[in-house]
Amino acid sequence: MARYDRQTMIRGWDQSRLSGTTVLIAGAGPLGRFTSLLATAMGFGQVVLVGEDRVGKTDRRFLLADAPVDASIPRYWTEALKDINPEVNVQCVHAPPGQGAFIHAPEPDVLIDAATDPRWKYHALRLAVRKKVPF
Repeated sequence: MARYDRQTMIRGWDQSRLSGTTVLIAGAGPLGRFTSLLATAMGFGQVVLVGEDRVGKTDRRFLLADAPVDASIPRYWTEALKDINPEVNVQCVHAPPGQGAFIHAPEPDVLIDAATDPRWKYHALRLAVRKKVPF
């Protein structure tokens, strides 16, 4: 039996297309973490979270488990997501905002802007336009 049976309940659902999709999420704040959680649970093939936040003063109710104060949120969150759906390849890129942050990320099929920092938004949009990726 499949981990999720939504493909039998939703007419036209094509899990194989979803499983072959790479989603790049710009921003590791609450919206980015929530988006990556949903993408992982849905079974996207690859989920890449790009951001630079540290746990610091983050509200711990919005983390999947306890993490040290100096932990990188993208790295910590990525490890937690692997337990949500082990079939999804979850990666993170911990980098400051800038065009270089996306250099080490795999080629996305979809780019989601979940950043609050306008610098992330700017560089994510530039990447989407340059790669002709839905944004």
